[in-house]
Amino acid sequence: MTAAKRIGLVLAVPLTALLVSCGDRQSSTEVENENPALPGARKIAGAAMDTTALDSARWTAWDSTGTQVGTGMTDSVGQFSGALSNIPVGGLLVRVWKGADTLCALVPLDSATLRTGTVAVLVHPLTQSALPGDPSGYSTGFHLAQAYAAWRNGQAILDDVLGVHFHWRSFACDPNFRPIAPDFVGSASALSALVRAVGLRAARDGQDVPHWLASRTASQQPPVSDDSLFAIDLATSLTALFLPQAQTGSIAQELDSAADRNGAWVAAWNNWQILPDPRILGALLPWAVDPSYQLVWNRVVQATGDSALALENAVPDAQRPLVPPGRAHAILAVAIGSLFTPDSTSTQPDFQSTLDTLLARTVPQGAELLSQIRPDAWVTPPTDSSGATNASTTDPVAQLVALALKGQIPTSSAYQDVFAAANPSQWFGSCWIPFPTPQAAHDTLSALLSRTPSFTFSVSPLN
Repeated sequence: MTAAKRIGLVLAVPLTALLVSCGDRQSSTEVENENPALPGARKIAGAAMDTTALDSARWTAWDSTGTQVGTGMTDSVGQFSGALSNIPVGGLLVRVWKGADTLCALVPLDSATLRTGTVAVLVHPLTQSALPGDPSGYSTGFHLAQAYAAWRNGQAILDDVLGVHFHWRSFACDPNFRPIAPDFVGSASALSALVRAVGLRAARDGQDVPHWLASRTASQQPPVSDDSLFAIDLATSLTALFLPQAQTGSIAQELDSAADRNGAWVAAWNNWQILPDPRILGALLPWAVDPSYQLVWNRVVQATGDSALALENAVPDAQRPLVPPGRAHAILAVAIGSLFTPDSTSTQPDFQSTLDTLLARTVPQGAELLSQIRPDAWVTPPTDSSGATNASTTDPVAQLVALALKGQIPTSSAYQDVFAAANPSQWFGSCWIPFPTPQAAHDTLSALLSRTPSFTFSVSPLN
């Protein structure tokens, strides 16, 4: 496998350090135990997630004798820690539950899980799927061999069912793992996006992750990594990491390499990180789903990403759960994309250079406009009144931003004209009037709303 480029992300180690080479898969299923005189575990620390972190959830830990050795609650980002009431024997079963969600993890106590007296345990649908047999009785005691079997099962899930070549310890006991939080804030780990994507893909088939993975195994289906819908779910899960475009793109590249996808996951990230349903995107911006203009759409998405990320990171805590990951990005990209229509010259260097000039002028202005709109008004879903996804699908927030941007040039002109201009920068200098202040952007939106009654929002849209 080609080694992926190292990147600085929210993991303490790069993803390349977590990869399992093809020749190492067998040895990676065995837990290292080079130090038989390990100190006893005095503390436990870990994290729990489903498709997002299990926050404010009860956790309980038992050792292999069935003795309860710890209990507590996860915090707002799904992490938990605490002192153990007894030195555990053999291994640990950790159960986390919140409402209908109950997930477990089973780990042996050895050098892979135990560091300086603290045992690290991650709990999520993949660890639940790795449990051997019926876990309902594990809290009354289990054999150490079962804990090692869970480890081997987990590695087999990664290698054979999912088709991604990471060490199972990265998903079972990495102390640096951070779940994607329910309010999508914080330094989530790159691999949490993979866990989230598996959950989203299973939900498409109406199943929880353990049953979905088991059914795929029983029916001898190809690895999940070959599934095109999983690639889309992974792209949207990467968006939920809330990282800059370049950094997220590097993570997509490393995950792609880990699954031997030869660029397919990178392409899915570029194409579907926002508005992953092509029916919705096609209704909002028809040219964006034309294969001839895919690179143009990708450039618009890339250019609007970091500005949208800054807007979403600035959303007040009380409103953040209302805003889906990537919502500001979708608004900005559709608004900017509606200012022009590519043509047969779109693959030419002159078109691309002019496009970059247009994006450099309009993206900051679009972001300024969107910052004047209340985040709880952003959530207006891009759909028609019946909830269907068809040609009448609209996104009033994107339409409002686009209309305000179109007002920055004379009514006798259009942004499309810049692509025919001999000097695009000079065209903007003579035809385009940017908003001088944030208040000017606010006043423009207010005037548009007052004279355009067709715009409807669930709340008064302006700050």
